[in-house]
This record gives sequence, structure tokens and C-alpha cells, in this order.
Amino acid sequence: MIMLPGLEHNFDLNNLDILLEYYTGYLVGNLQLIEEEFHGRRLPKLITNLDFNNIEVSMPPLPETTDTPLPEMLLDINVTLGDNVHAYDALLYDLYIKGAFNIKGTTIHPKSSGSLTVDKGTINVLKNIFKIEVGNIVFNQVDSFFPSIDFLAVTRLDRTKIFASLQGPLDKQLEPRLFSEPAMNDAEIIKLLAFKFLILFCKRYFNSSLKKPKYVELFLWSFN
Repeated sequence: MIMLPGLEHNFDLNNLDILLEYYTGYLVGNLQLIEEEFHGRRLPKLITNLDFNNIEVSMPPLPETTDTPLPEMLLDINVTLGDNVHAYDALLYDLYIKGAFNIKGTTIHPKSSGSLTVDKGTINVLKNIFKIEVGNIVFNQVDSFFPSIDFLAVTRLDRTKIFASLQGPLDKQLEPRLFSEPAMNDAEIIKLLAFKFLILFCKRYFNSSLKKPKYVELFLWSFN
């Protein structure tokens, strides 16, 4: 990035109304671009303060990693998630999130800290809706802009509770760990989840019909 020496750029975001594929709502905050000395060199520095309230956001697909580094820049990024911040994807999650985090350091060696908490919400695992019991997003990775997540969610079928645990860095391929009460192995849990999806499908499909086949009535009755 080329900057004229001593030149500062300031941008105030006063309830900027944004409507995008991955973001709907207002943007409040300010951006500042200055020059600052860093280990004997003068580098551009991005100072950002952003406050999010009453927005809906979904995470776009993560870009593929490349060997091309970002332009070197100093960072002082502060983000606060306040009231009614809704993260939503119809196929993956429906979450309300609060908290704050900051990113300092440089684009080459970012230093992030802070955390976000899921107040309430659900995630979709194997076509089943799981209610969030624990949802933590922690900015603690070294030299990374991505946080780590620690999610625990639960669903129920009759007397069986099935838990889904999702832990690890968000920029990695995460797979949910499944376990249940009473205890079952993975194959049994997956079969039960598939069975639950079939039950819900039958209820929704045949409840819209005036007449259900007798075998469907017996099947649904056995799980009421």
C-alpha cells in the first residue's frame, strides 16, 4: 500500500445502511489510516472501531489459502457485538451472538484477543436441529485472524439425548463429535438421527394430507 508521508485518512460510519448477500443492517464506527514507525520502518496502520447491533450476518465461504502474503500493515481493530446480532444460514446455523474482540500486531503476525458468546440458537447436524447449550468463540490463535470455537448442542428423541460437540480453529475442517445419554456408538447415533429426520419428514408431509396411510399413522403414533 502506498501512502503519502504524514497523510491521514479518516472515515466515520454513521449508521451506514448495508444490504449485502452476507450482511444486512447498519454499520456504526470509524476507520483511520495513518503512518507509524515500526522497528525503524514507517508502515501504514489501520485503526478500526466497529459496533454491531440489530444486524443479520452469515459467514461467506472461507477463501482458499495462498502463499501470497497480505501487504504489511499495522493493525488496531476493535469490534463489539451488542444487541440482536443474528448469525443465520438456513442450512447450518441460527445464532444470536454477543461479545467483543480486537486484533493488533500486523497483517503478517496478527495478535487477536477477546471472545464471543452464543446467547441462544441452533445448529444443523446431519439434517437435525440441535439446540446450543454452550457456544464460545475465542480469538486465541497465534498469527491468525480466525478464532477457535467450542460448541455443545443437544437434541432429543423420546428418552434419548444426543449431543454434538464442535471444537477447534474455525479455519480448519471441523467435524462434530457425537455422543448420547444413554450411551451409544457412532453408528447407532447416526441411525437414530436419520430416523428422527424421517419422523419429522413424515409428520410435516402427511399432516398436510387429509388422509394418511395406515402404516404411516402407526409409525407416527409409536413416537408420540
